[in-house]
Amino acid sequence: MIYHSTRNEQLTASSTHAVLQGIAPDGGLYICDPAALRFDWRAALEKDTLSMAADILHALLPDFQDMDRLVRDSYAGKFPTSDLTPLTPVADKYVLELYHGPTSAFKDVALSVLPRLIVAAAKAEGMKGDVVILTATSGDTGKAAMEGFHDVPGTRITVFYPYGGVSAVQQAQMATQEGANVRVCAVRGNFDDAQTGVKKLFSDEKLRQELARHAEAVRPVPVAAHTPPQPEPSAAQSPRPEPEAEQPPQPGPEAPQPAQPDWKPQTRLEHLSVELMNWFDDMMGA
Repeated sequence: MIYHSTRNEQLTASSTHAVLQGIAPDGGLYICDPAALRFDWRAALEKDTLSMAADILHALLPDFQDMDRLVRDSYAGKFPTSDLTPLTPVADKYVLELYHGPTSAFKDVALSVLPRLIVAAAKAEGMKGDVVILTATSGDTGKAAMEGFHDVPGTRITVFYPYGGVSAVQQAQMATQEGANVRVCAVRGNFDDAQTGVKKLFSDEKLRQELARHAEAVRPVPVAAHTPPQPEPSAAQSPRPEPEAEQPPQPGPEAPQPAQPDWKPQTRLEHLSVELMNWFDDMMGA
């Protein structure tokens, strides 16, 4: 199965490379040709949920080895039901329940398996060292990502979120997340500021050169946060006025400031992580 960019069909990649790259070099998304799929969906319907998931993922990502084991390891002990997302009858309709994951967010379904897909792809591509994930969140994605990646060998993740811009529950979930390979950083501003900052990290040439010099220890993988596009105002609509400058949110009882851990960087990777956070903070303050 060959993947290509949505912006240029000549930019192609294997499924393992597409998973690691995240976004094509031209900024497009990697997609495959549905007509090229060879998948017996009728046979899949006769199987249990995890076996069905393994079959579907194997059809879409054929370069991955032992997809059945990968899927079962990803979901083991995380969902209270073997169906993962049970279909519940309500009168003459059905409701798909997406809240049974460890963080009660629907993104638990994807973010439980993504870390192991990334590790398997890195191995298949001959990469050495840890894969480092940088991502911004407006609330539920961050906790689900941290929960999915925590203590997965060969991965590290740093999540940026807008301070005061998530619920107290979401902030507490992220600030108390267990795992030696997870970090969370509050950003002064809104979600767009956090997401723009992460995107700028990957477009900064000086930072790219620094990471390239330590490629044996660090491999950044962008995790794109997709939100529905906002419609352009029609000619009959008046343009929306520019918002006033946003003031940094003040700590309050509804959003307590998380305690700062007594932690100092020891390894070169941890020092580089601190440099990334400092660079991010300087950039946002500029």
